[in-house]
Amino acid sequence: MKGVVPIWHSPRGCPLWICYIDNWAKGYKKIAGEPLYHENIISTGLGPDEIVFGGEKRLQEVILWVDKNYKPELIPVLCTCAPGTVGDDIDSAIANIQDKVNARILPYHCEGFRSKVWGTGFDVSVYGLVYNVMEEPRKKEKDLVNIPIPWTGIQSEILEMNRILDKLGIRARYLPRLASVEDLRRAPEATANLLYCITYGYPWVAYMEERFGTPWPPEALQTYGIDHAELWVRAAARMVGKEELGEKIVKEEKEELEKKLKPLR
Repeated sequence: MKGVVPIWHSPRGCPLWICYIDNWAKGYKKIAGEPLYHENIISTGLGPDEIVFGGEKRLQEVILWVDKNYKPELIPVLCTCAPGTVGDDIDSAIANIQDKVNARILPYHCEGFRSKVWGTGFDVSVYGLVYNVMEEPRKKEKDLVNIPIPWTGIQSEILEMNRILDKLGIRARYLPRLASVEDLRRAPEATANLLYCITYGYPWVAYMEERFGTPWPPEALQTYGIDHAELWVRAAARMVGKEELGEKIVKEEKEELEKKLKPLR
């Protein structure tokens, strides 16, 4: 996300797999014609001294360096297994340095040993964004919906959702993948949230409903397959009060699909 520079509070090897994800995300952006930008991948590079004596000082040094050289709006600090085992107090380290940097610093306790469920990472990261970055809405935009979508979201599916939503007169904000920090702050201004992936999207819709009362349709959990797609279109239409138009679109889309499937049956 533009304007965000995460710091892995870790030995150097921990964030290397993010390079792979970054290249994958760039490939998706290129296919969709989206602007490409370099994702900065920073580690505190903990060594034997920090593992034995603690790495809070090292973390503060890296935060100051990142703020000075990259000038981000947001610095998430991800605590990994090694400092988590040692017991580094990243919350206090961040609190003691926050007034010395311009960026907002968010601590994340996401050590791998904290959970056996990989989806817990989504829950932790989204909670921090909803409760520490998003702001109370100044207004509501009746034609705008948020759609949480991970970096693995397939571009052809995004384009297809846009095609259907355009027919309904709905604008989509894809969080956080195609969003800025300002988009995150203003996310509660949307009239509703829609799911694309239940595993990734549920923390977004649940926490936003809890904090801001943003509605979401629980009957539309994903977009895959004819039945789910039909539920999704009807739910999107209901969220903006266009049920009749939604039914019309569902009928037209199913008729068009039937024409394309008939020769294959």
